[in-house]
Amino acid sequence: MRRMDAENEAVWDQAEATSSPRLRHIYPSLLRAPIEVIVCPLGKAVNHGGILRAADSFRIERVTFQKEEDGATDFAGSRGARKWQPYSWLSALEAAQQAKEAGRTLVSLTWTPEAVSIFDFNWTFPLSIVAGSEWQGVPDEIVEMSDHVIAIPMFGATGSLNVAVATSIVLSQASMAYHRANPEFIPARPESQQLLGIDNASLVNVEDVV
Repeated sequence: MRRMDAENEAVWDQAEATSSPRLRHIYPSLLRAPIEVIVCPLGKAVNHGGILRAADSFRIERVTFQKEEDGATDFAGSRGARKWQPYSWLSALEAAQQAKEAGRTLVSLTWTPEAVSIFDFNWTFPLSIVAGSEWQGVPDEIVEMSDHVIAIPMFGATGSLNVAVATSIVLSQASMAYHRANPEFIPARPESQQLLGIDNASLVNVEDVV
């Protein structure tokens, strides 16, 4: 089991506390995008930390991991996101079934002849996105029950992306679609508010809320 050692994690926490102390107090109460990422077993390429960091970067509702066969976890790339991003453990099939029963839009991130480019996809919420392993993709059983299949167009010889990288790209598109439809969902940090042209004179700057 590989994890960020306690000393490095403490250093990261201290840096975050110094740079945005007020944000840490109000962050748990901020609106989250109604997006879930369901993560299939990743095999040898365990990327739990990278996926969790991406999920927190776009402030999504939750991440549901399926446990690896050998029980391995790797949260080394989370950079403190474990403190902020809700996540749980459940089989990907069960999580997908629960998403369908709850009326969520179920989307498989994998290549099939029916896949739609993420840049042309019509995002609907609440949304559950299934991320498969880099070698095997999303299991056929889950693809068949999905409402849609999406994929990332690529221009190089490489046929696939690291699962954490692919998840990050998809969450960027999905969270922006949710923001456009729901302007009250705004970035937590002022620098990202500025990138989106959000007027802090008319919207509450979350850094200033105690």
